[in-house]
Order: sequence, then structure tokens, then C-alpha cells
Amino acid sequence: MAVDYLSALNTNGSGLNTTQLVDAIVTAEIAPRRNLVTKKQEATDLSISELAKLRSAFDQFQEVLQLPNAGVASDAYSTSTAVSVKVNDYSALQVADDLISVSQLARGQVLEFTGYTTANQSLSEGNLTVRFGSWSGTDFSETDSADAQTVSLSGTGATLGGLATQLNALAGVSARIVAKSDGNYSLLVITDPGVSNAVQITADVDDLAAFDTSDDNSEQVLSAQNAVFTYNGVSLSRSSNTIDDLIPGTTLTLNSTTDTDARVSVFEDADFAEGELTTYLEKLNALVSTMKSATARGINGAGSGPLVGDTAMAGVLRQLSRLTTTPLEGFGDAPIYLTTFGVQTERDGTFSIDSEKFAAAFSANPAGYRAIFDSLAQSSDSTITVTKKSSANPPIGEYSFVYTDSTTASLNGKSLIARTLNGRSTFYAITGDFAGVSFDVTDASTGTSSIYFGKSTLDQMSEYITSILSKSGDFTRLETSYSDTSLSQSDELTALSEKETMLADLYRAKFTAMEQQITKLKSTGSFLTSMTDALNAQSN
Repeated sequence: MAVDYLSALNTNGSGLNTTQLVDAIVTAEIAPRRNLVTKKQEATDLSISELAKLRSAFDQFQEVLQLPNAGVASDAYSTSTAVSVKVNDYSALQVADDLISVSQLARGQVLEFTGYTTANQSLSEGNLTVRFGSWSGTDFSETDSADAQTVSLSGTGATLGGLATQLNALAGVSARIVAKSDGNYSLLVITDPGVSNAVQITADVDDLAAFDTSDDNSEQVLSAQNAVFTYNGVSLSRSSNTIDDLIPGTTLTLNSTTDTDARVSVFEDADFAEGELTTYLEKLNALVSTMKSATARGINGAGSGPLVGDTAMAGVLRQLSRLTTTPLEGFGDAPIYLTTFGVQTERDGTFSIDSEKFAAAFSANPAGYRAIFDSLAQSSDSTITVTKKSSANPPIGEYSFVYTDSTTASLNGKSLIARTLNGRSTFYAITGDFAGVSFDVTDASTGTSSIYFGKSTLDQMSEYITSILSKSGDFTRLETSYSDTSLSQSDELTALSEKETMLADLYRAKFTAMEQQITKLKSTGSFLTSMTDALNAQSN
């Protein structure tokens, strides 16, 4: 313990340790208030820390809600290596069994220009024009004159290699030089697959006539052809062996011809669906548990949570607890409930799945399962396609679409703007509740159809979390409130420190004045005592 030398030297005053006395008085006045504010600030800072953890938990759950291909318990496979299938849009998959038989693969035209002694043999300067179309014997039919492309040979670029390089740079063709034997080279020109992708080459100078095919097609070694196959018994043709307009959500690749039908199946997997939903509920349960821990009341001797009694957090928990009883409207004539698919709320507020109930519901209505994950915009009439922009937010529900003719239609009693493109009538709105939604009508009969707009459970949860985490949301307001409180408490502690210094200075000044008076009194007392002693001595 440090020695207060000033007080120790104060032998002519009161003899009190005034420094310690001042400290004790100031501490007695300030410490209780400081301890109270410090304790409150520690609780506030703990709440702020807990809010940061919760925001992180909400952000992570939000990422889970926005994962692609959620809610699609479908997959596709092929029974034959001759036809392979790849899923590129799980949400577009539709359960089906399709039979495909391939009789001819698509290929490009191959031209061979022969008789060159080196791979970089010099050529005459000039231009070659490449046109695209189809050959029938010696007759060429150009598809579109606007697609014609020209290569120019000049200077050091007027070589066989230079020509191959320029041809490779064109859209729709490739070229390569092959050595057939020593001193014997050929230029191969290969077009994209498809009977209409063959080429005719025209030279503008006689010295390049070896590459001119305008009079005949004698340089052709392979003709261009389309893929020819049957799809469920229907004969079809495509210019490519890669087909993405046949089975929704998939790309088919024709690898070889077939002796027997290849079966391409799209199926729903109930076990996969239940596992997927279980995974989402586990993530939701983790979030609920984190929130319940943060808002725990500390019953039966347990410690309370940092956010106990917070009404905003209690409101979020109530909102999440309503998931199983909130109807999903706009997915058909009747609402869909999570409870239908076996989702149940446990006594502790978490969620679980009744497997038997889920299996039965999924088997009866797999499309209803998708409503949990994917928002919907569709028509009761298969000839009417509903398209919704990402920015569109139509109200949930069922609405009447009245189609009068190719230029007149209305939705929910409001007229739509009409546009005709590629023989299809398209109707859309640019203002109001249905802005950003369009309706493509193909061979539809006049009359009234039902249009459904449904918002999935995941999308509703995502929107709710986005709203509470936004700058004006409840969660952000709560963070701001706690932050403001912490700053106010810091200011209060600063003010107490300043007051402590002021009181210490004040009390020291007072005690100093007191000591000065005591010293004076002691001095006067000593003088009087000495004088009295002197008088007594004279009397004696």
C-alpha cells in the first residue's frame, strides 16, 4: 500500500489521512451508482453480442432458404447409353416415361480439298465467300443471305494454313489440315451439324477456283444431315444431337443409333423429398433453439437469456410457430398446410415429420409438396402460360383471366395490354398488383380461366426474415435500441468519472482549508499556553 507522505507530514493539523478520507467519501458516493451502471452496460453488451449471433444465424438460414432446386424431389435417367439425359432445371421436371428410338444422328458436312505438298503451301490472293444452306444433288438452297461470311487472303496470310485459320474464325464452320502421306496434305472444312448447315464456297478470282463449290458439290466427302428419331412413336428431326426442347427441364444427347427403344424416365422420390424437408426443418429447429436460448426466462434455477422479455424476439418466435397452421393459398382450389405433409410442432417449439403421414400425402399430391418450396404462377388452362418477372409480386390467390380475342383480355376485371409475337398473343400489365406478369396464349378458346399465384413457405419465411433484418425492420430497430442504450450507459459512466474527479477536488479543497484552520488554532493555542506559562512563572 502506498504511503501518503503529505498526510504523514501533516503533524500540525488534524493528523487525519485526508487523502484516504477523501477517497473513501467519494467512493462511497460514486461507487454504488457506477457499479449499477456498469452491471447494466455489461448486460446490454451481452444482449448486443447475442443479437449479432442471431443475425448471423438468420443470415445463414436465409442462405439455406434460397438454395436452388429446393423442393424438387425429381430426377431423370435413361436406360440406354445411346440416349443420355441431363437435368438442367429441376423445377421444370414432370413425371413421365418416354420412349426414344434413334435411326440417324445429326452431323455436319465435310469437304476435302486435296493435292497440297505442304501444310503451309502458298495460295493466290483473293476472297472466298461462305454461304449456308442445303444441297440437293448439285443444287444449293441458301438459308439466309445475311448469314454469308467472307475470308480474304493477302500477303503472308495467303497460305493454306492462313486459310484454315480464317475459316476457323467463322461461325458455323471449322477447318483443319491433315497429312494423308508424306508431301500430301488436305484441307478439311467441317460445318455444324444439321442438313441446313451445309456450305457453298465461292471464289472471286480464278486462282482460288480449287476452293469454289458454286457449280457442284464434288469436294463433299460427308453430307450434312439431321438427327432422325421417334419420341413415343412420333417421328421427329433435329439439326443437333443435343436436344433441350423435348422433355421439360432436361437436355437429351443422342450418342448412337438404337436397336431397341431407350426409356427416359422422370420420377418423384418420396424418400428424397422427406429427407430434403427434414434437412430444412433441422436448420429451422437450430434457429428456433438459438432464439429460445437467447430469450429464456430462467425458470427452475436456470439462467435467463440475454434477450429475456424482449417483445420483438418473442414476436419472431410466434411467427415461426405458426408455420404449420398457416395455409398456403394460390396453389389450387384448396389451401395447402404443412400439417398435411406430416409436419408437426413439438412442445418445445421445434418441428418434426410424421413419416407415414408424409409418405401418404406425397404419393397423393407431389405438386403440393413443391408448394412448400416453390412459389407458383400458373393457369388452369394448359394453353395459357403465365410468366412472372423476379421483380413482380402479385397478390396470393386465384383470379379470373378472361380471353376475348387475340387483342383483348383482362385479369381480375382489369384490361391487359396486348402484343403479338411469333403468332402468339401475349397480355401483360405494367402497373398495379400484376405488373411484371405476362400471359402467353396459344390456341386458347375464348372464355374464362383461373390464374393462380401462390407463395411458398420458404419464400414467405425468406421475405419475413428479409423484412425484420432490413434497415427499418424490427431486428434492426432492436439492435439500434441496444446500441443507443450502451452508448448512453458509456456516457453515464464518463459523467460519473468526471463527477468523481470534481468531488475529490472539492473535498480536498475543503479538507485543506480545514487543516489550515486547525493549524492556525493549534498555533494560537501554543502561543496562549506559552504566555500563560510565562505569567505563572512571574507570579511565582
